[in-house]
Amino acid sequence: MRALGLMLLLFPLLCLSLAFPPLAAAEKNEPPRIEGVVFESWPERVGDLLVAYVNASDPEGDEIRVLMAFLLVGEWAEGVPEEQRWHNVTAEPAPEHGPHCFKLTANTSGWLPGAYAIFVIAEDSRGARSVCRYEDRILMLRLELEPGPGASRWVPVGLVMLACLWSIMLVGFIRALRRREAPKRVAPVFWPAPSPDVY
Repeated sequence: MRALGLMLLLFPLLCLSLAFPPLAAAEKNEPPRIEGVVFESWPERVGDLLVAYVNASDPEGDEIRVLMAFLLVGEWAEGVPEEQRWHNVTAEPAPEHGPHCFKLTANTSGWLPGAYAIFVIAEDSRGARSVCRYEDRILMLRLELEPGPGASRWVPVGLVMLACLWSIMLVGFIRALRRREAPKRVAPVFWPAPSPDVY
């Protein structure tokens, strides 16, 4: 009788466990997969554009968000605040290049010059994330100062002033050569020989 009563108590629990599986198994979520990265435009100077295509997909078919993170590294990062070292750029879907393709365009204007490590990040709608560091190349940006739009009109003025300066120097050099006189020749002086009576 006791065994029968125990079975009657456990039977409803067994039915509930079969009807509702454990939450851990139901909420299992695989992170997105980053399948490849191709760079169309690779910047070399601060202000240039970086254009890249990323192929990424989610095993469960969830919508994903793809972005790139650029981190200033090495001696260039010494003394630089953390918020100025990181630059995150979100990619946009590019279905014209494939169902799992994303296009990323990063404008490097305002970035600090130096070497940047590149990280590709894919995250699905349920928070699962994949992070892949791009190891093939390091982004190296250099700073080039360009003159303002009004600086070009001063170039002819500078050239004229430089020509005038060279002309003045040339005239002065020619005059200095003309004023130079040959050294005067000094006639030799002959002293008479001493008389023998002196000795």
